Amino acid sequence: MQDLKLEDKFSKIRIQLLWDRDDKGHAFWGIMLAKMKIIENNKFDTCATDGRDIFYNRQYCESLSFEHLKGVIVHEVKHRALMHHVRQQHRDTTAWNVACDLSENPIIIDAGLQLPDGVLLDPKFKGWSAEKIYNVIYPQIQQHMKKMQMSASGASDDGQNGQGEQPNWLQPQSWGNIVDNVCDKLSPSELKEEEASVREDIFQAVRQAKDRGTVPAEIKKMIDRMKRAEIDWEDVIQRHVQGDVPHNFTYRKIHRKFYYNNNIIAPTIDYVGCGHVVVGVDSSGSVTDKELQLFLGGLNALSLELKPKSVTIITCDSKIQNVYKFEQGEEITKISADGRGGTCVMPVFNYIEEHDLDVDSFIYFTDMGVHDFPEEEMPYPVLWVSTDLDSDKAPIGQTTYLKVA
Repeated sequence: MQDLKLEDKFSKIRIQLLWDRDDKGHAFWGIMLAKMKIIENNKFDTCATDGRDIFYNRQYCESLSFEHLKGVIVHEVKHRALMHHVRQQHRDTTAWNVACDLSENPIIIDAGLQLPDGVLLDPKFKGWSAEKIYNVIYPQIQQHMKKMQMSASGASDDGQNGQGEQPNWLQPQSWGNIVDNVCDKLSPSELKEEEASVREDIFQAVRQAKDRGTVPAEIKKMIDRMKRAEIDWEDVIQRHVQGDVPHNFTYRKIHRKFYYNNNIIAPTIDYVGCGHVVVGVDSSGSVTDKELQLFLGGLNALSLELKPKSVTIITCDSKIQNVYKFEQGEEITKISADGRGGTCVMPVFNYIEEHDLDVDSFIYFTDMGVHDFPEEEMPYPVLWVSTDLDSDKAPIGQTTYLKVA
């Protein structure tokens, strides 16, 4: 294999991936790779992608074994297939690139492929979405970069305040090559076209890959993510809250079209609003202010429309932070997301029980980084509103998803 020219190795990788009939989904990556160019660009130290094509440093690639080169190429293909360039949105490019690598590298290894030494890996992030990892590492990377700028000597810190070694994702030399995202140059309409183009490539690759093996689990998850992103979460909340709407009958004056024969006036339903709605709000550090504002804004609009008898909002990270009570017609404002610690949900359920709250419907807004879900169904309807499109559904109640543009 060492005798092969680099271009021949690339061709061999394309062919191997395309015709692999395995349970690891290699054929899917081969089909996606067939739609991408592999372009030499020696301004990069290793390999990189702008979301459409793959760029490589010749000296670096020639130094790799064939299996390592194959893993690196699949790594770059995954960035497009998982729509990382579209999903970046407003996020910092360096931290987003690190988050994407931490999310996808364990998957590549689990698929039986090899990666060179020094790639970004951290066991605690295995199975996490890039968005969720980003929310955790972004402030740490920013803080680390500030320390580096302030350090005149350039001496590296010995870890987190002297506690052990730093993970390699906090070391700039491991951040790899940062390429301008093609989406940064696109107008909103062009961005939609790019997203639609990638989706079509994914769906075509899925259809073809089914005939040659299996579709990678992370791609199935991606398709679920696409479907979840199209859910109207406000509509789901409305139907959840209105599941058992109280009403009265009235004989008040009504429009003549509602009269029965012989001018007999039948009673009509007089809508008086739903009952007591309790809302748990995740105020942990992994929920962003933008996500919180979007949810509370939508909740306020629905509250004014549905006219619940009362709304209780309980903010909680690892413990109860604040409890807010609003009466019918009162605008939901001035909610403070204090805490910013870890994520626990049981304190909210315990609060409801300890204070004997009469709950007609319950909503929990969270990023689903939850490890203490209730073990049994509650005596009231529960709806989870997740900010993580990749998260699993909660073990109890219903789950819907909130997409933050």
